[in-house]
Amino acid sequence: MNILYIISKAGPRVRGFTKYIRKQGHRVILLDTHKCWFPLQSIDSRVSEEISGVLKIINPPFLLKNIKTRALISLANITEFIIDEALSNNIDVIISYNPHINTALPSLIASNILRIPWVLDYADLVAIYDTYDYIRSALEIFFCKKAHGVIVLTKAWKRVLEKCWGIPKYKISVLPNGVDLEIFCINKMRTLNSEIIKSKLGIDSNDNVVCYTGSISYRKLKRGLVDLQNVRSLIEAIPYVVRKHSNVKFLLCGFKIDRKLYKLIEYLNLQDFIRITGPYVFGSDEHLGYLKIADVFWMGATRSYAMEYFDRFKIYEYMAVGKPVIAPATISMREILGDTYPFLVKYEDSSEIAKCIIQAIEDKSLREELSKKLRKKIEMKYNWKYLASKLLSFLSKIT
Repeated sequence: MNILYIISKAGPRVRGFTKYIRKQGHRVILLDTHKCWFPLQSIDSRVSEEISGVLKIINPPFLLKNIKTRALISLANITEFIIDEALSNNIDVIISYNPHINTALPSLIASNILRIPWVLDYADLVAIYDTYDYIRSALEIFFCKKAHGVIVLTKAWKRVLEKCWGIPKYKISVLPNGVDLEIFCINKMRTLNSEIIKSKLGIDSNDNVVCYTGSISYRKLKRGLVDLQNVRSLIEAIPYVVRKHSNVKFLLCGFKIDRKLYKLIEYLNLQDFIRITGPYVFGSDEHLGYLKIADVFWMGATRSYAMEYFDRFKIYEYMAVGKPVIAPATISMREILGDTYPFLVKYEDSSEIAKCIIQAIEDKSLREELSKKLRKKIEMKYNWKYLASKLLSFLSKIT
C-alpha cells in the first residue's frame, strides 16, 4: 500500500506510524505543510532517521505580508503538491493529520480530483484549549463528514462523532497514541545508572522522586494566561508531601519555567525540594534517565474539551517505564487507566494530589502491582507496532 500523509510537523504520532508501517513493507510519503503558514520557523531538528528519507517539506512560493492572500496561495500550492505526489507515486490513500485548514482542505480537494480515498487522522482538537470556536467546530464536523474514514484517539470521542455529529460508525477507527518499544525498552533502561543520574541532579540516592515532563509555562489564549498542564497544582501540593516525607524530591523536566510558577516556588520556600531541567531530546539517554529515577509520575490538565476527550503522549511514556502515574480524572484517562485506577484526581485539587503521592510512596506493593499492569498495557496495545497494524487494517477496508 502507498500512503501519502499530509502533516504540519512530524510529531511522535507521525514518526511512530511511519516507522512501523514501513517496517511492514508498505510505503509512506510525508508532506509537511508547516512552512507554508510559518515560513520563518525552522522544522523540528529531532526528525528521526526512519522518516528523514520520506519527509518532503512544502515551502511557500514567496512571502506575502497579506495573510489572506498568502493563505489562498499556500492552499493552492499544497493542493498542487499533493496531486503531483499522488500521481507520481501511485498513491492508494491520503491521510491528513488533524482537521486543520492547511492539511485537511487540500487533502479533500485532491481526493475529489483524483478519486483517491481520504482519511482524517483526528489527533487533536483545533480549538484545543481556548474558548469554544463555532466556526472551527463547524469545519471539523464538515471535514469528518466528507472524509472516507476518520481516526480518533478515544472511544469517548468516537461516541461524540457518532451521536452528536452523525458520523457513521463504520467510518471511525479508534487509534490512540503510544510509544516505540525499541526506545522504551526495559533492557535499555536497565543500563542507565540511577545513582549517577540522581547525583548529577543533586538528589540523594535514597530520596524518592516524583517526576513531571513537559511544559512548565503559561500560554496566552483568548481567555487570558493559562497554565495548560496545571503545574501550579503540583507545586501547591508539595508542602503537604514534604511535611510528611522530607526525602521526596520533585523533578520538573521540560522548557524554561514560567516566572509566575518560579515566584510561587520561592513564596512557598520549596527550592530545596524541586529540581528543574531544561529541554531534552525525546528518546535520548538523558530523557530516559529522568524517567528511570522516578518513583511516581504526575500529569496535570486544564479543564477543556481536549483534556477530557484526547490522550497525551506523556501518559504512555510513563506507563512504558512501569511506574505509577497520578493523572487527572478525565474521560480519556479513565478509558486508558480504568475506572478503578486508584490515582485519578480532580482538576486543580492540590490536597488530593498530595494524598495520592504520599500513598504511592508509602505503599510499595501497590506501586509494584500498578507498575506491572501499566507496562503490560503498553506491550499489548499502546505501542506503535501494534497501532500501525491496526491502521493498515482500517485503511485496507477503505481502499
